[in-house]
Amino acid sequence: MKILLTGKPGIGKSTILDLVKKDFAGEKFGIIGREIRNKEGNRVGFEAVSHKGKRKTYAHTEDLRSDYVVVEKYFVDLEVIDNFVVSEIRKGINNPKALVFIDEIGRMQAFSQRFLETVSEILTSNSNVLASIVFDPEPWSIKFKTNDHVILIHVSKSNRNELPRVLQTIYDNSDYFHKLTPKQREFVIRLAKEYFDNEKYIQVSKLFKNAIPYVVQEKINGKSSKFKVEGNTRQHFVKQEKDKFLCDCDLFNGRGQYGELAGECSHIQAVKLSQIH
Repeated sequence: MKILLTGKPGIGKSTILDLVKKDFAGEKFGIIGREIRNKEGNRVGFEAVSHKGKRKTYAHTEDLRSDYVVVEKYFVDLEVIDNFVVSEIRKGINNPKALVFIDEIGRMQAFSQRFLETVSEILTSNSNVLASIVFDPEPWSIKFKTNDHVILIHVSKSNRNELPRVLQTIYDNSDYFHKLTPKQREFVIRLAKEYFDNEKYIQVSKLFKNAIPYVVQEKINGKSSKFKVEGNTRQHFVKQEKDKFLCDCDLFNGRGQYGELAGECSHIQAVKLSQIH
């Protein structure tokens, strides 16, 4: 899975990346950006920090001088981005069991053609990626934000506390996602985009934690219009009427803990996904 977080500066994108990075149990690669502040507490630069804690300053108002300047005061060290940042990202390319963090894909990093080429490569590989990207519609950023393999999430005050848990569920179950057929993966990405756009986080979690494993483990039986899904606790039955699906579970019917939250359930998701080959 490849997910890009965007939003206005200071909205919490780096914090979300940090929380997911902390709890992910598999291999981790990539870079997290940190602010550098002087004794007075003023921000004077930025450093890139690898998963293993190695640090290098890539932008500074005082300690660096270069031909690459952002906001008319931050001098960018292109060598650090070309060599250190890019090399840390590339360690996770084509490793579907790892998670690659990129914080961030921004104006400073965009000075580096090697960096942009590496981002393009990793977004079309079978790597799992979680990255933040500049909010403004920078011309070079459009191809990343609109990449068919990418889910773009707009971080806001209303969703930033919910996103770490949902993203953790996605990456914890990424092994199952990689076992789907290419067309099934395309379907999952389209469906997840729709859920995120409508802030249906229960459905996102159900899709990755339950529905995809049901399909991979072949827990759906039936044909035509009636299906049985071997759920985690009991069997559930899905009925299909043309393009409409019905299920007997609590989430679909808004019962119990899902009161007033009725919506598409993992059993319906699994049936839809199983019909794609």
